[in-house]
Amino acid sequence: MEVIFYALFCRSVTMCMIYLIAMEGFSLYDAYAHIKQQRGIINPNEGFWQQMIEYEIKKTGDSSVHVRRHRNFNL
Repeated sequence: MEVIFYALFCRSVTMCMIYLIAMEGFSLYDAYAHIKQQRGIINPNEGFWQQMIEYEIKKTGDSSVHVRRHRNFNL
């Protein structure tokens, strides 16, 4: 799959990460690392992170990413 990103900081990254989790079996951590390696600068907002974490927990029973204080993520 090839995705072309234009302003790719938030929404597009989130959609791609969810695709990798849902369709390709990636963990949230691995999806983030994969896209970051391809793109370099990505920055899903805190709300999207929380929704992705909740989705991963719902899908797998656990999350590979944990929220730290002050909007930092344990990646």
